[in-house]
Amino acid sequence: MRKTILFLLVLSLSLSCAFCVSLEEIISQAIANSDSMRKIEINRSNTLISWQQQDLDEKSVSVSVSSGNVSFSKESTVVPFFSMGPSVEVSIPMEDDLSLNIGLANTTRIFTSGDSSSSFTPSVDLSKAITLTTFTDSRDALTKSRNRLSQEISYQKSLISFESTLINDIISILQSRLSLEKSKASYERALQDYESDLVSGNITPGSLTDLQRNMNLDKSKVNIESQETNYNNLLQRFRRNYGFDFVEPENIPDADLTFSAQESGNSTVAISEMDLLLAQQNLEANNSESKNIKVGAKSSASLTTSSSTPLSTNVDGSLYASMAAQNYSISASANASYSKSGFSPSLTISGKWTNKTKSEQNDLEQQSLENKVLLAQMEYENALSTYKSDCSSLSNDIYSHNLELAQLLVTYDYDNQILEKKKQLFEYGIATERDVDDAQSTVHSDEVQLLILKLKALILENDIKIINL
Repeated sequence: MRKTILFLLVLSLSLSCAFCVSLEEIISQAIANSDSMRKIEINRSNTLISWQQQDLDEKSVSVSVSSGNVSFSKESTVVPFFSMGPSVEVSIPMEDDLSLNIGLANTTRIFTSGDSSSSFTPSVDLSKAITLTTFTDSRDALTKSRNRLSQEISYQKSLISFESTLINDIISILQSRLSLEKSKASYERALQDYESDLVSGNITPGSLTDLQRNMNLDKSKVNIESQETNYNNLLQRFRRNYGFDFVEPENIPDADLTFSAQESGNSTVAISEMDLLLAQQNLEANNSESKNIKVGAKSSASLTTSSSTPLSTNVDGSLYASMAAQNYSISASANASYSKSGFSPSLTISGKWTNKTKSEQNDLEQQSLENKVLLAQMEYENALSTYKSDCSSLSNDIYSHNLELAQLLVTYDYDNQILEKKKQLFEYGIATERDVDDAQSTVHSDEVQLLILKLKALILENDIKIINL
């Protein structure tokens, strides 16, 4: 219980800083300022737009315009004319593979005498396509789900990885600053000891011992300068990467390191499983016998006008159906038209059959599809095995972290007790002020290490989030 209370009490540094903000605020500001995160968000937005466009394309209305043709001919030896035939067709997709086509054809005939005639033929065509196969083809829906899941997981991993990278950069700065402070304190102690030995006569100026002590002091100064350069470089890199100066975080949340492997794996395993299903369906599609049936009805009405003849109307209607498989197709249509000249029915049936032979090319394609299924199966099993291995490794990391934390808490507890003892001994004149300072420095170092471990726990929590995606 005491260790828990101590852990909650010591998670703030005594290092000086201009101002402190919460870790959550630092992360939010870094995300807002980061060019890499802006690129990720832009790519994410483009992906969402692309998905919406795909959904719209599946329901969109298509319009085609044909200019037809322009020709010059003679109906008789005396009356030449020009003929033009533009047309417009609108296709409206409906539910359940229904398609509605609306068309308008216009033929204009211009005579050399100045008379002209125009014929407009509006039409409506409603059709339904049905595919009968020996298996349920869900490849389009499966591919769409697979791609969207992959994109979403990639986006979420980018966000979490960015946060972990930021926390790692904060840890590096804290560790560098702590190391620099220890080196400076150690140099000051060594310098004080050297000056004291000179005064007491323990060291003779110019002696071998004097030269060695000076050499060690100079080495310490060079080491301090190197550490200062490294520390400043870390600060500059932080500024460059995140767009603001480093500030010491406070109000760091406690990490949730609860973790257990999922039997079915994560999204990476799920994507591999989708790839396997797609490969299996491609193989089934190659082996299955499919029949395509299309049924529908069409009607049209012709309106003809001319400057020299009265308006006349022709109405006709038709029904048609067709069926096609890999080696045969058949179609039939029934038509009827009625005009002033009478009723004219007609019936047309046509079909073709081709002997299906399994060529060497088909054998190679079959073998290729079978190999793809085997490879997809291996990739799925490898993804599941990798997931379980990653889970085991992460569990070990969590265990090691908890062990390191427990050991540091014990050390921190005893270092605090030693500090209190040194303070008491100092009051009795038994310990020196330097002894108290050394004990205080040790406790301070423990506090920094506890803070760093708390930040590392958040990275482990992010690792759990990523592996569970």
